[in-house]
Amino acid sequence: MPDAQIRVELPSDHPHVLLATIDNPPVNVMNTALYLRMQEFFEGIAGDGKVRCIVLTGAGASAFVAGSDVKDFAVLTPGTALARARIIRNAFTAIRECVVPVIGAINGPALGAGMAIAAACDVVLAAENAVFGLPEINVGVLGGAQHLSRMVPPKRMRWMALSGKRLIAQEVTAAGGVERVVPADRLIAEALAMADEIAEKSPPAIHLQKECLNLIETLGVDQGYHVEQLGTAILSSLPESKEAASAFVAKRKPNSTDRSIADPGPRRQRSEKRRRRIFGNPPSVSSMISWVTPGGSLPSRSGFAASPRSMTPRTKASSAARSRPDRVSWGPVPAFLRFAPPPLSGTPASSIRPRIINPSHGRGTRNRIAVGSAGSRSQT
Repeated sequence: MPDAQIRVELPSDHPHVLLATIDNPPVNVMNTALYLRMQEFFEGIAGDGKVRCIVLTGAGASAFVAGSDVKDFAVLTPGTALARARIIRNAFTAIRECVVPVIGAINGPALGAGMAIAAACDVVLAAENAVFGLPEINVGVLGGAQHLSRMVPPKRMRWMALSGKRLIAQEVTAAGGVERVVPADRLIAEALAMADEIAEKSPPAIHLQKECLNLIETLGVDQGYHVEQLGTAILSSLPESKEAASAFVAKRKPNSTDRSIADPGPRRQRSEKRRRRIFGNPPSVSSMISWVTPGGSLPSRSGFAASPRSMTPRTKASSAARSRPDRVSWGPVPAFLRFAPPPLSGTPASSIRPRIINPSHGRGTRNRIAVGSAGSRSQT
């Protein structure tokens, strides 16, 4: 029997789409080695614009993925179970956080781990013979209910987890977990066509859109929209944003390039290099959402300076930080960044209070923000 693997091909008539196939006959069960291969594959996808979307399916016609290998369950101990669980989580996370969108082409039963893999995809397309379920309760283990909650409503998820019952593809489609159901012989062609629609878009825009979607999934409306606005601020600085707007006005297709969001393009490399040398690297969207005030809420606009400078602490402030770790003065803050800087090492997060210092608008002065213990006075 051949080793379990992830087979990969680049269809000639879909130049920016990668077709990945989970291949472990006869029903593509997931063992530890295959989980590791899956994590390695999705984490290894480069955001260079050459691959803009992935279609993930299962080999053969018997199943998409029929679950985890039950043989592994028989030899589990508390210690090995935790190590194995970490490997499985990392594999699912690698799909969800892959730099490009992943379309799940579910060609048969997606049970247990197969259902979780489908839920980790950005979009799901199912064949008419596809079914979804959590049979874990029937084999003496748990898991997958949280992933299933991304595909069906909470009460339906509870019934499936408690009973081990399965849902056909049409029922999951009605619940919103599957985009549409197609004949089995048309599944891959339809999935590749959907991937082409995504691949037509600007790679930097798609990369940033997916990251924002992952970040806002568990946030409230205000916080989630705040993250999207920060993403807009980043995207609007790229030439692809201007090209998309110009193409819309001119009623033409935008000119897309094989470029990632991290690549400023040949015309901007010199200015970008100079900006980074002076101001340092810009924060990522992930760091933006992680820099929140105690309690998890994003800070309001009040108390932040509107200066188009860097957040990098100045030399004098850095000296103060070494001598007084609970009192630091930061340099002026970019106008579009409306969030608190990260707490200092050794300082309780609950004591961080951003506020304006030197609020005078006279010549030679600029607004700054200070971060220090509650009730302390920062000096500049």
